[in-house]
Amino acid sequence: MKLYIILAEMKGDFISYNGNQYDNFQMLGYKFAKDHTDACVDFFSDPAFPIDWNDVEYIWAEELLIEEGSGKFGENRKIYTDVFRLPSNE
Repeated sequence: MKLYIILAEMKGDFISYNGNQYDNFQMLGYKFAKDHTDACVDFFSDPAFPIDWNDVEYIWAEELLIEEGSGKFGENRKIYTDVFRLPSNE
């Protein structure tokens, strides 16, 4: 199992105090998983806090490596939340 950080592109932009407009990326949490897709699926299925998934454009996971000289963090594949299907509450 590897440790992944879960990140999200939120719908809507971030506006700075100076009025500059930026994309709104958020760090959502961490998950241990075998690969980045499983980390995203696990987080989506069991988030660490309540999330309105309608506010999220896509998520991705980046492996956290604790190795000297490692400059690569993750695979950066976008996983759009409409791909996931939660079980019904019935």
